[in-house]
Amino acid sequence: MAKLYLEDEGFVARTIDFKADHSAAVIGADFGGLPADMTQWEPSIYICDPRANIACRGSDYPDQFLAKTAKWQ
Repeated sequence: MAKLYLEDEGFVARTIDFKADHSAAVIGADFGGLPADMTQWEPSIYICDPRANIACRGSDYPDQFLAKTAKWQ
């Protein structure tokens, strides 16, 4: 859903899957491979994760996701 919204707004987006039931949209990345360690992503790459209500630089996502899930517990 986030990918479609971003594309409607004129961005080139792709979907990445974390698990079978969790995915997010990525913008600013070439369609080649990305480092598995998201903290190593280029600063021009952003991620939009509607499930976690997070939109940020991809390199900031791991810390933001951990902080968010800590609140859920």
